[in-house]
Amino acid sequence: MNRKVIRHSICALFTLVLCLHTIFSLGTNDLTVTAEAATKVAFASSVKSSAKKAAKKAGADSDTEIGVTNVKNYISVYSKRSSSSTLKGRLYRGTGVYVIKTKGSWSYISSGSLKGWVKSKYIATGSDAKTLYKEINPRVATVTATDLNVRSSKSTSSDSNIILNVENGTQLIVLGVGSKWVKVRLTNDTTGYVYRKYVDIEKGLFTGITKSAETKRKKQIEEMKDSVASETSSDSSSSGEWVYKGEFTLTAYCSCSKCCGSSSSGKTASGATPKANYTIAVDKSVIPLGTKVKIGDSDTVYVAQDTGGAIKETRLIYILTPIVRH
Repeated sequence: MNRKVIRHSICALFTLVLCLHTIFSLGTNDLTVTAEAATKVAFASSVKSSAKKAAKKAGADSDTEIGVTNVKNYISVYSKRSSSSTLKGRLYRGTGVYVIKTKGSWSYISSGSLKGWVKSKYIATGSDAKTLYKEINPRVATVTATDLNVRSSKSTSSDSNIILNVENGTQLIVLGVGSKWVKVRLTNDTTGYVYRKYVDIEKGLFTGITKSAETKRKKQIEEMKDSVASETSSDSSSSGEWVYKGEFTLTAYCSCSKCCGSSSSGKTASGATPKANYTIAVDKSVIPLGTKVKIGDSDTVYVAQDTGGAIKETRLIYILTPIVRH
């Protein structure tokens, strides 16, 4: 046998040994490629790290599959394998989950702060997850403004359509993206619109919503509804009573370039266009956006529409609060 044949034989043998070593070193579990690697189904980068960390705490390992919720609206997550057990939260259509284990017709999942049992038939994995992922094209919107109004319609001409005011960094499930507006989900029964330029949108799965988080958001929506109703019902004190709030610094201004800056969009934190002798900027942790305000002995009614900015002097502030009748 000449040297050339021997070299080829040695190379072929080395390649065979290397292939066998690679296969057997992977182990049985690793031969099943994870859903994330096989289908490129992934969480949005802004939630991926926390989702993975929470999944590990719930018992996930490196081979845990990533699934996508395949429902029209949402599916409930329970503490046990029974729909009569404690409700832990919801998984909306297109939400991502780590499938940690399966028993019978149920799967134990982890999705962000939410973990529990769901019906397996509503969770797509593997190639099914890939198909569903492409169909839904899931995206997450992160608020970049100081605060941002979520509205029931695509208009900023009035504050009557404000559903909720959300803070910087808030993440929302995207349902649709237009040139100016983004449709988002707030709760199981509430959707709305945010101004496109004030959010960052990234592709990827969102995480589940715990029952406590959704309950809190629903309460905030109800409080905003009451605030908006109070504001739009009257521009005077006829729908409530004026309550002394203390001494505060605040800013009143208009939408001109001198007040807003030449590069400003001319919009306030609430999304409304500022108006002279009407718009004021406040500390929203003390005076919520949308609140009607009187300054000193003046009868002029201002509306808290923005945050930040202040004058040096302090003023006596009165705010309009609804009259509660028992």
